[in-house]
Amino acid sequence: MIKAKYLVSACLAGSKCRYDGKSNYNKRVATLVKEGFGLLICPEVMGGLSIPRVCCEQQGKRVINKDGLDKTLEFEKGAKKVLKYARQKGIKKAILKTNSPSCGIEQVYDGSFSRKLIAGQGVCAKLLAANGFELYSEKTKPYYDVVIVAAGSGRRAELGYNKMFYHSGYMTVIESAVEPFVSDYLCNQVIVVCQPEE
Repeated sequence: MIKAKYLVSACLAGSKCRYDGKSNYNKRVATLVKEGFGLLICPEVMGGLSIPRVCCEQQGKRVINKDGLDKTLEFEKGAKKVLKYARQKGIKKAILKTNSPSCGIEQVYDGSFSRKLIAGQGVCAKLLAANGFELYSEKTKPYYDVVIVAAGSGRRAELGYNKMFYHSGYMTVIESAVEPFVSDYLCNQVIVVCQPEE
């Protein structure tokens, strides 16, 4: 049985749990979850906030919605539930939505509701980081442990590749092109396989 390795912001996998009732679907993250390597979380919903809900941003140490109401307690409650869930599942890595007041790992909106970004972490991201979690976003793509590049029959490895296999834990997925690998994938090791010349 496959064991999940990541907590994943549910909106990235297509769940319509954003404040406006929409998703932030990301194909690569959704595939990871579909393969069984990610468990979905939404700290804001887990903290008791509704879908849809009034947009929230951080203002100092508080989280305030656009109507001026303080939602800090809900954000903190959701973050604590996420941490507890991760510990129950033995997970120490998370793929989180960029810029979110809950999940942003490097930047968040500045609290002016003008879409201006500042350096900082969302409430949940900050709690996970403080507890030793490895944090990634949908943009950093650190998802694959092993990548195997294979040349086609009768072609030497140095002449080009026509298939790419990436291992997410125990599963292998075949992609038709290897070109995106250099810029789009981070992994622990790369294995090159070449069939003999015919």
